[in-house]
Amino acid sequence: MRRAERGKLALSAQGRTQLSGNRAVPFKTVFPGALRVVLNEAVMYPLHLLQKMNVRNPRSMVIYAEFSPAT
Repeated sequence: MRRAERGKLALSAQGRTQLSGNRAVPFKTVFPGALRVVLNEAVMYPLHLLQKMNVRNPRSMVIYAEFSPAT
């Protein structure tokens, strides 16, 4: 992390603030097109159901959230 952020230390506070709004983080918010085969609703739905089934299990750490699309 220190190595990746080193270049930002020379920026002004305003410059760092502007960069902090960058939401395009590779493999966190932006994925290569080839991963669409695995990262899609049809493939992820069974995992979603598995999370919902284990929501009350004291040994599981499940963070569950649903968002409806903006209208």
